[in-house]
Amino acid sequence: MNFPSITEYVQAVNHIKTRGDKLQNFKSIRNDNFGRPIGSAGKFATVFKMEDLATNKKYALKCFIRENIERKERYEAISQFIKNNPSIYFCDYEYIDKELAITPQGTKQEELYPVVKMEWVEGETLGVYLQNNCSNISNKSKLETLYKNWRELINITYHLGFAHGDLKHDNMIVLPNGEIKLIDYDGMFVPALKGRDALEEGSQNYQHPKRYNKVFDLRIDYFPHLIISISLKALSIKPSLYSLYANGENLLFMSNDFVNLQNSKIFKDLKSLKDSIIDELLQELEKSLKDINYTPNIYNSNQSSNTQQLSNKIAKLELELQAEKSKVINLQNENSQLKIQVQNLQNQLKQPTNSNVQNLQNQLKQPTNSNVQNQLTQVEIASKTITIGNLMFQDANLPKRMNWKDACKYCENLRLLGFSDWRLPTIEELRIAYQHKSEFRNMQNDWYWSSTIDKTYTSYSWGLSFSSGNDYNLDQYYIILFRCVR
Repeated sequence: MNFPSITEYVQAVNHIKTRGDKLQNFKSIRNDNFGRPIGSAGKFATVFKMEDLATNKKYALKCFIRENIERKERYEAISQFIKNNPSIYFCDYEYIDKELAITPQGTKQEELYPVVKMEWVEGETLGVYLQNNCSNISNKSKLETLYKNWRELINITYHLGFAHGDLKHDNMIVLPNGEIKLIDYDGMFVPALKGRDALEEGSQNYQHPKRYNKVFDLRIDYFPHLIISISLKALSIKPSLYSLYANGENLLFMSNDFVNLQNSKIFKDLKSLKDSIIDELLQELEKSLKDINYTPNIYNSNQSSNTQQLSNKIAKLELELQAEKSKVINLQNENSQLKIQVQNLQNQLKQPTNSNVQNLQNQLKQPTNSNVQNQLTQVEIASKTITIGNLMFQDANLPKRMNWKDACKYCENLRLLGFSDWRLPTIEELRIAYQHKSEFRNMQNDWYWSSTIDKTYTSYSWGLSFSSGNDYNLDQYYIILFRCVR
């Protein structure tokens, strides 16, 4: 099945057409006066922030851009499991097949595409929450509460009989009250999927080094349960560990620590805390590394089915209460969004100053490298670059498509026209380039990387479409075009 492009989905969510009644009151929430909906894109799907005008509730609408093996069966199984097992740790979640109507580019026939409708959770990802709270020792009580909530979460999810499949700092939202919600259920195991293979193997800094796709049951969460438990407990004791070990792709552990755990620096630092719970958890980690099938002693085995039923009833009530709290939070966020919109417009109105233009002209007339000055002429520079204000964009010897990290590295290492200070442009600089795209000789109507990292989802960076002018935060593993600037 061929799926629409991101640009086609943008147009579709701005003017919703649906087969049934599940999206008929939906309206996209836009982040500026140019009509661009709030959203993000990953390898297989793009997600938009929507509002149900009938209930005033906010939702994330996942739209698929690539085919995924067994998509329909898996998403329906996950959707049914969550419906049958309501929990404060889940978001409302529903897979709807053949729902969103789009007429693909170059055709006249309208097609219906599947979507996932998911509750929009207002809060911070676990990584952002820790970054904000580990820098202040007075927040230790928040970190202690977070650890306690995490242990309750893994205990209940274990007894529910499911596994998330990709537990990491970007796939958990911490609410203002310290409670945790799981998001991104694409790799989830539920009992109805028993016997199938895993479609993904999770993030390596959280996963057992011997995990492979044939392992698809409760075991896939045992190891990340341990890693996150150790990390959160340690940070509640010594918050400064976060700034020492977290790098945007982990909490405290890196995958190479699992190769020789006892000789790793983080293991020694954790042992130096001399905490009995940390020591017990590290012993469980050592056992788990020796045997991928080992069930760590971190779950409460005495939880009865009656207790679980009571927990589910409590969860329903808490979800209703949280919905009311979210309305208040939404009002606060709307005020923040307005401030951001004003700032964006002010940035767009800024013009390069005469002094900046003069400085650039001086640089072109007097390159620091005397050899370059002798060899290159202004004509050569003009033929291979485009200068806009004080920015010089690469417009020759263009690279192939790359993921975000490789694109950053390419620009940092680029030596073009005698200049070595090339870099990936910011999203603001890309917008400037888009406004002048007719001046470029080799600009494609496609997506381009910026250097700007999403403040909430740090494994995502902003990209801009030179076809529509839309910008989205894209998974950094996405392979798209880019060009360098200086």
